[in-house]
Amino acid sequence: MDRIVIEFIKDLMHDSALQLYVLIGVSAFVDVILQSKDKKKVGKQ
Repeated sequence: MDRIVIEFIKDLMHDSALQLYVLIGVSAFVDVILQSKDKKKVGKQ
């Protein structure tokens, strides 16, 4: 990961309210990636 991104996330983590939004955003982002991978697998079959 980019050092800038890591520092940005660390800054957000200092704010507990933003921390929740970051976790939700990351989990949603991961879900989208996993779904796109699953769709590619289905397409290959």
